Amino acid sequence: MDNFTQLKKEITSYLKAAIPLDGLCIVEEFPQRYKQFPLKDSYIAVGIGAVQLPGASGEFSCPAGLINITLRFDILCPQSQGELSCHHLFDRVCESFFFRENNFGVQSIECSETSFDASLSSLRLTATAKLTGRMTAALQEAQTSLSDIVIVTKGV
Repeated sequence: MDNFTQLKKEITSYLKAAIPLDGLCIVEEFPQRYKQFPLKDSYIAVGIGAVQLPGASGEFSCPAGLINITLRFDILCPQSQGELSCHHLFDRVCESFFFRENNFGVQSIECSETSFDASLSSLRLTATAKLTGRMTAALQEAQTSLSDIVIVTKGV
């Protein structure tokens, strides 16, 4: 299993334990099989939004082996629950990263405005969280590919 898939699995498991609400499904990404029309349950889909290796001109010059990761959370709620339902779940995501003990090192979380997703007849809010990971010493060479990155966020 690659490191980004493992990170998504760990965050999904963590959020399931941190936000135990009836009628809430926390999943990795948003597989087709979970889609209902219209949605009956609320969803938080966890994904990787962006990965950035700090450096100039695309060259690898990451200080102390750090890598910037942006997590993406698609928050979907049945339209019948109202616009505040998405913001309530966003608040719970924020609380879980900033007010509960964890090792993810999330530095900031932002969200979009709530919108209507016609394909699911639901409300959608997209949140992004920024964190920094540390790469192992073996990755400090210029020829290292992104697939070789080991994400270690504890103590960063």
